[in-house]
Amino acid sequence: MDYNDNELLGKYGVSYSPSECVTFNSCNIDTMVLSNFWPCKIEYNDILFHSVEQLFVWRLLDMFGVEELKKKVMGYKGLNNGYKIKRDKQIQDTLDAFEDDYKRNKGNEELLLMEWKLLRDCVELKFKYCKEYREKLKECKGKKIVESCPWGDSLFGAVWNKEKRVYEGVNASGRCAYDVMKKYILSL
Repeated sequence: MDYNDNELLGKYGVSYSPSECVTFNSCNIDTMVLSNFWPCKIEYNDILFHSVEQLFVWRLLDMFGVEELKKKVMGYKGLNNGYKIKRDKQIQDTLDAFEDDYKRNKGNEELLLMEWKLLRDCVELKFKYCKEYREKLKECKGKKIVESCPWGDSLFGAVWNKEKRVYEGVNASGRCAYDVMKKYILSL
């Protein structure tokens, strides 16, 4: 079964059996390269970014027209730039405010689709620029890709349900990786 935009909307109970998926997160050393925090150099509009997270947040801020924070995002470099951006209260509060405004004007579903498509574009650029990422996606061939989120993010990832013994969530990050794998690896 393939992912599609309609699955993303309103279905927070999508489940993934461990036997049919590859799980990743920024703490799992074996699959860390699939994380949006993985350090890799990505070029977009002649600008060099150091992770998908940095590019994704920069593009959101660009879309919302927040120039000063775009510069701040670009100041985060090195191995942990994604974590630093995620923990920057000014950046996260600003994004939250703009996302709330976007939801009020266009609706939650439009916000989810916009962010998912934007993230998918960023992940596709990671595929282009990051050899380790391409190799890891080849290893995942034929399996769903799930961002395992013990911290509880069931929108960009999925959370382990102990009773059902499955991962549950929208899993937007994993779906983006799967979409790229499907486009460039499964289609060969």
